[in-house]
Amino acid sequence: MPISFCRPNPVYRSSPQSCVIEHKVNSSVVGREWYEKTSSELRLWGEDFGDFYGFSNSLLLAWYPLKVNDQKYSSATVRIEGLVFDISVTVVALTREWVALGFDTLNAFKLRYVIRIWGHGIDQIGFLLERFCLYKVRQPADRVTDRRP
Repeated sequence: MPISFCRPNPVYRSSPQSCVIEHKVNSSVVGREWYEKTSSELRLWGEDFGDFYGFSNSLLLAWYPLKVNDQKYSSATVRIEGLVFDISVTVVALTREWVALGFDTLNAFKLRYVIRIWGHGIDQIGFLLERFCLYKVRQPADRVTDRRP
């Protein structure tokens, strides 16, 4: 599923570090995820794939510096169909590998996410593997305009 790059988010958690990622199919938005990024962390605040789920605390998805075998845990609550459930994410950095993208080849971490949701008689665990690249977009230098008469 193609996704757009993280762009400033004017609606949810409107801070300079917040952004939204839109998931698209045939140019139509099918879902959104809200993130907060700092110089050392990437955190998930909410997602909407037909129903909006906002978390009571952000869930840690990645951090810097990151090393193979690092592991971190975060938890929150989430309201689903009027009921409050507990949710946790455990992130493990499995390997580091090169990933070829259309614009560059980047060194990426393969991360395993263990996602658990429990409460009200249910206890479900899911697993997800993703690659995480540290990539900084270079901005052009600011132009200086000479305003001398």
